[in-house]
Amino acid sequence: MCNCNNKRASISSPNNKPRKGEVQIKLMGTSNMTLHGNVTGRMYVFNKTNCIYWVDERDGQSMKDIAGLQLIY
Repeated sequence: MCNCNNKRASISSPNNKPRKGEVQIKLMGTSNMTLHGNVTGRMYVFNKTNCIYWVDERDGQSMKDIAGLQLIY
């Protein structure tokens, strides 16, 4: 018996597992933001309200004080 539907569901489901060295940032405001990480220099694009993005933990610490972003532990 084929197990394709179970595999497909696990692949298409959102990845909410904690990632090592990363934190989640949620865009709370209505305006889009593009930020560069203070530590890594990576570019982060926040473009959908109430969406959660994975960010390097070192960059996330400096983003927690920005209005419109919420750091999720």
